[in-house]
Amino acid sequence: MSSVLVPVRNLWFERLTSPKRLRLFVWLSLATQILIVVTGGLVRLTGSGLGCPTWPKCTDESLVSTSEMGIHGVIEFGNRLLTFVLLIVALLTFSTIIRALLCIQPVCTSWRIAASIIG
Repeated sequence: MSSVLVPVRNLWFERLTSPKRLRLFVWLSLATQILIVVTGGLVRLTGSGLGCPTWPKCTDESLVSTSEMGIHGVIEFGNRLLTFVLLIVALLTFSTIIRALLCIQPVCTSWRIAASIIG
């Protein structure tokens, strides 16, 4: 019997980065960038820049802001969390654009093989 190597397809990734979702990801990217600017301005205006004095922990015992930090800790920690949301949306947008632009049949097949080897 001969075994044929068939690349494992990441169906969840293909669905997630479908070119049909590009418009959604672009709008989400714009919205998260606006939100990070607004929350950064809020941090600056309220003086919450040291709401969480250390990174990545807000205190020696906690990754999240505590009640002693008050509203400043909440504002600073919210801004930190929004950074990760922005990163995820930006990566999804980038990978969707790359997939849409480079998915010419021979190139698309090679990308799928490379993705199955790496992932």
